Amino acid sequence: MELLFINDILINIKIIIIRYKMIEQQFSSKNTSVNSARLPAVFNFAVSKGLIKPEFNILDIGGGKFDNVKEHLYAKYKAKNYIYDKYNRGKDHNSDVLNFFSRKKADMAVISNVLNVIMEDDIKREIIKLAIDKTKDNGLILIKVYEGNKTSIGHVSKKDCWQENKLSHEYLKFIPKHHQERAKVKGGVIIISK
Repeated sequence: MELLFINDILINIKIIIIRYKMIEQQFSSKNTSVNSARLPAVFNFAVSKGLIKPEFNILDIGGGKFDNVKEHLYAKYKAKNYIYDKYNRGKDHNSDVLNFFSRKKADMAVISNVLNVIMEDDIKREIIKLAIDKTKDNGLILIKVYEGNKTSIGHVSKKDCWQENKLSHEYLKFIPKHHQERAKVKGGVIIISK
């Protein structure tokens, strides 16, 4: 039990280091939060596969500035979607979300169209580690990326925005080695079974 608590503290320290510009994204990609009406593809996938259960607690990393997913999942499943987004939610909000999942692990974590707008590989790794560490044993982590032009050549897509253009399977290398054997790509979604 003490080891789990120490692990949570270490993860929170890493997040604080990233958040306070010791490791900073060159492009915030804040302006990529544009989906205010539809469910993102990763949630449509989860719904179609019956992965979202009533009263689930879901950690939505990089979930953006809109609450449409949160509202839909609660109305349909009584599932609670907690958004952690460094650029589209306030520090207090993000801190509250991380503290909640330090006390009670997520049933599922989702990273939707986040890794593809981050140029720095170390930050991609930390985001995936965060999802894994905040998800309970036997939980799932779902990762969906926009593959862009599929050339694997990143570029600035608009002001303060980056696009990696990588295929989904190219992100598997950012998953910690001891979780890679439990990761697969299905329907364009990376699924990590914890």
